[in-house]
Amino acid sequence: MFHNWAHFGPRDVHGETDARAATRFGFTAAGTGAALLIAAAAWLSTCAGATAGGMACGASERSLLALAAPAVLLVGGIRAFARAYQVSRRGENWRDWQRAALTLMALTLLALTLALSMLARSG
Repeated sequence: MFHNWAHFGPRDVHGETDARAATRFGFTAAGTGAALLIAAAAWLSTCAGATAGGMACGASERSLLALAAPAVLLVGGIRAFARAYQVSRRGENWRDWQRAALTLMALTLLALTLALSMLARSG
């Protein structure tokens, strides 16, 4: 396979290296998951006491709020694994994408643990 040695690594469609694209994707997915987890924690903290009967404080709404962050991280991890597979099929360096995928999967487990503890406290 012919390599263009003018750059230091495989190029993405937008001209950035795969390492930079994988890092950006991982941080974006992790940041989105963290924001959702913080928003769910803030929302669920208002569902106690006299306001527990209010809007979005039912069992299904609390579950959906708490499990949104782990779901986003899981989808991000699966997408990163798929991207690693695509990159490896082209014969390029897939390890950056696999690192991002494994990190997102670990964050999924952490977020799921935190979400389930939030649900246990609010229920």
